[in-house]
Amino acid sequence: MPAINPWPETGNNTFFVLQITDIHLDFLYQPGSQSSNCNSPLCCRNGEGDAGYWGTRAVCDLPPHTLLAFLQDFKQYNISFVVWTGDNSPHDQWNYDIDQVLNYTKTITKWFKEYIDVPVFPVIGNHDCFPMDFFNPGHEQVLIGNLSEWWEGWLSPEEIQQFSINGFYSALEPNTGFRVIGINNILGDNLNIFLVPNNTDPSQMLEWLRNELYQAEKNNEPVIIIGHIPNGDKFLDSDWARHYRVIVNRFQNIIRGQFFGHTHYDEFTVVNSIIPNTKNPGVIHTAPAFTTHSYINPSFRLYEYDWETKHLVNIHQYRLPLYQVNQGPSEAVFEKAYDYKGLYKMNDMSPSSFELIAEQVLNDAGFAQKFYENWLSQYPDEAGQCDEKCQKSLYCRLTSDVFNEAVTCDVDNKSSYLLYRVLEAWQGPWEYISE
Repeated sequence: MPAINPWPETGNNTFFVLQITDIHLDFLYQPGSQSSNCNSPLCCRNGEGDAGYWGTRAVCDLPPHTLLAFLQDFKQYNISFVVWTGDNSPHDQWNYDIDQVLNYTKTITKWFKEYIDVPVFPVIGNHDCFPMDFFNPGHEQVLIGNLSEWWEGWLSPEEIQQFSINGFYSALEPNTGFRVIGINNILGDNLNIFLVPNNTDPSQMLEWLRNELYQAEKNNEPVIIIGHIPNGDKFLDSDWARHYRVIVNRFQNIIRGQFFGHTHYDEFTVVNSIIPNTKNPGVIHTAPAFTTHSYINPSFRLYEYDWETKHLVNIHQYRLPLYQVNQGPSEAVFEKAYDYKGLYKMNDMSPSSFELIAEQVLNDAGFAQKFYENWLSQYPDEAGQCDEKCQKSLYCRLTSDVFNEAVTCDVDNKSSYLLYRVLEAWQGPWEYISE
């Protein structure tokens, strides 16, 4: 294990990385339609109701014009590059064929290329596959072939060649010197039936990740890892997560960010040390969704980095206040909801500082309520109350980077995890990867 230096002091010269995730665009969204009791798993498409023009906090996905409004204002944020962490089609994917699912990613790619003039690094989400959550290693020519074509220009020919094998790649970002590694962790998705015959490191992606990080270490390159499903999530196989944890422990000296989506919530997960009584090596940052599904306000975030050290300085969370913008003729103006250092009084962005946030969520009811409202991407008059059971559940999410460990921690909610534990048992165990 390499020696780890203390978290460095940072200067005033910074740059920004934008993350957008879980857009879940819906071409069938209709303002003024039913947002509830619509006799369908996905609403805001027909009937007469209260669906807002810019979106609705309900079981509804995103109107296309809301994404376009954000993109038209993109340049004001002065971004160095963008990470786009998957899930582009609506939540009723069973109603579509593969061409319809792909068309959502194709459309968003087209709009991004029209409005975004900096590098974009995309990854695959479980809703970008067909059927949803299913990715058959070595047999996804239609999905990977189309994405490889559409994402040319963002990725070099060599990077596209790597991506075209099984949906993961490593790219050097030219403006900042970051190495961005895009992983395909649908290869660890508990719902992916194609992993049942052999779920031990499908496509040898984690072995490849270790090799990429080793080469980056030799070249003294700072690294950002991006993916869709974060460690600790109920959909991500616990053995996969343990192996990933080992890799992060080994290469914590060069990993400067781990950015994921999928949950729709504004949260983080501390990566735990594999050596007892030592500092935890990293933090997985999970951005809230751009869709409104799960009763949230559309969100994106900016990561602020120090130019010299390439360490994270702050996280700035932006949100579209739907209640306000839907009241009458109005532009879709995203507002800065908060920044981590300012709201949570953090000294720095080290793992230890995020551990302190988790402890406050567990032990301070007022702090927990504030965190809970942001976790839901809601405002105080929209969110419910976070009681002691809620505080413990949040704490377990923030401190457990392996799903089985989250279940052990969150004892009061064990019954709600039963299905996902069955899915893990169905897939079977892995062989462990040593340090």
